Amino acid sequence: MWNLAFPCYIKSITETPNTFLFTFVHEHDKQRVVEGAPWAISNQLLILRNWDPELKVEKIDFTVCQFCIQIHGQRLNQKTKQNAQQIGKIFHWLIAIDSAADVGVSVGTYMRLKVEIDVRKPLVESITNKKSNGNIQRVRIRA
Repeated sequence: MWNLAFPCYIKSITETPNTFLFTFVHEHDKQRVVEGAPWAISNQLLILRNWDPELKVEKIDFTVCQFCIQIHGQRLNQKTKQNAQQIGKIFHWLIAIDSAADVGVSVGTYMRLKVEIDVRKPLVESITNKKSNGNIQRVRIRA
């Protein structure tokens, strides 16, 4: 699944159900896997966290996960950094905005954001947006 350059060892942590310790031999492999999240195994979300051995496993927060989301249905002049930041406030945390760096506007058919989502809550599927003429527009969100 990850095509690692070096081995990765996986150990079940018996005192905590569905919790595993992944040990990467090479830091580059670990970084690539963490940055490539989210991952799923057998259709189950795999939430990866860096772990300090001094910290009890029960204290690690597995309630949030990074996702790239797509915002569909916006006009070009709405695909701005400011609007992306407003949409990002709906989620747990806005991590990054995929936009054309020189103009600050997403120029594709949709705007992409990297957000941290609270996995205990349902994913927001759409939001409403008020147009300049006062009409309400529905904007779709896809993960």
